[in-house]
Amino acid sequence: MACPKCHELDEAEVWTSVNNVDNPDVAQWLIDGFLFKHECPACGNVVTLNHDCLFDDAIHKTMILYVANPSKAEEALAALDARKPDGYAIRLVATQDELREKAAIFRDGLDDRAVEVSKQALFNRFVGIGEIEKEARALYGARTEDGGIVIEFVTHDGTAETVVPSDVYGGIADSFTDVQPPVVDRDWAMGVLSNWE
Repeated sequence: MACPKCHELDEAEVWTSVNNVDNPDVAQWLIDGFLFKHECPACGNVVTLNHDCLFDDAIHKTMILYVANPSKAEEALAALDARKPDGYAIRLVATQDELREKAAIFRDGLDDRAVEVSKQALFNRFVGIGEIEKEARALYGARTEDGGIVIEFVTHDGTAETVVPSDVYGGIADSFTDVQPPVVDRDWAMGVLSNWE
């Protein structure tokens, strides 16, 4: 590849598939936000590479697929569904950040459906009382020692966070059946909350 800043030619390492058992360091590298980054050795410019990537959480039997070209996402998802191992769930994400977040959620042994619903419920509540703006992003932060989950709200002014207690998270997680939709995102969570009202 050619550096977009200095035009120096260099080779970049590209991971199109990461397994958290075979490559635990690379899996953490993905979660930490470095997997798609490449630094030019000549000028130090850091670029974000955009390529397909499959994250295989062999511990929690979930495959998370990011497809760089959205027009090919459904085709790639169908191909993955046809070859997934028995007992695996699959997820399709639209961005590299969603891939990172999902990988962290499953790494921490959580149900991404319950996390997404928790994020959206809190987002709706805080927007409703004027605590955060509608343009804020709700993100999974971490799991607390007592089993709660930290939700971060990222705005143009900074970041705020709150904790969903473990019993609340557990009650939401218990409400789901074994149905595993391939796309579990904000729109999906909004639909779930709408059905629960």
